[in-house]
Amino acid sequence: MKNSILILFTIVALLCLNCVNVYAGTFPDTDNHWADGDIVILKASGMAIGIPTMIDGREVNLFYPDKDATRAELARLLSMSLKLTQYMASRNSYDDALSLGRNNVFSDVQDSDWFCLDTIIVNNAKIMKGYPNGKFLPNQPVTREETAQIISNYIDYINKYRNEQNVIKKGAIAEKFVDDNAISNWAKPAVYLLPFIQGSTGNQVMNGYPDGTFKPQYHLTRGEAATLLVRLAEVRG
Repeated sequence: MKNSILILFTIVALLCLNCVNVYAGTFPDTDNHWADGDIVILKASGMAIGIPTMIDGREVNLFYPDKDATRAELARLLSMSLKLTQYMASRNSYDDALSLGRNNVFSDVQDSDWFCLDTIIVNNAKIMKGYPNGKFLPNQPVTREETAQIISNYIDYINKYRNEQNVIKKGAIAEKFVDDNAISNWAKPAVYLLPFIQGSTGNQVMNGYPDGTFKPQYHLTRGEAATLLVRLAEVRG
């Protein structure tokens, strides 16, 4: 398992070495962004996709790291993360989720939508679910407390492919966040039990802010989503 993650990052590193000015030219709008290093890793692995934008009469591929990440975009990243990671010789988490069915159950997702299969995968795996009204709301932004729950669901699914000695544990946060009252009750177990990054000194996949708040209703940005996926890869390692 660790070997598969090591191989993945080795491939990414080799791809980066063979790109000309990869850090300076990943996306024109991420060169000086705090998440650029993580975006570089995702782009080299084929997971970071830019948005074609017309600038001065020519099309430029931008990433928009500070733009809100949509549910469809996060579903795509999580789906690709499962697909890139092989946990067993005969089975893998992506194929298993796909084997549960290819039926699109969401009324606001068309079979022709670029994210349709991704919503099917994350729904089958119980990583991201739809709403009681039968919709997925693909263009809706993702809040931080929703992100915490999605991370928890992702870890629960991945743990099915690990033996007892390698189960990813969720670390309890000792103190409550200053804005604990703003965190929805359904999200609190996930917010306060996030997995720690291996080899780090207390850093979790998702952290609070320096002022002691969690800001549960803040939206996840595309740059933060990139960092989240890289951290999940580190947790899996």
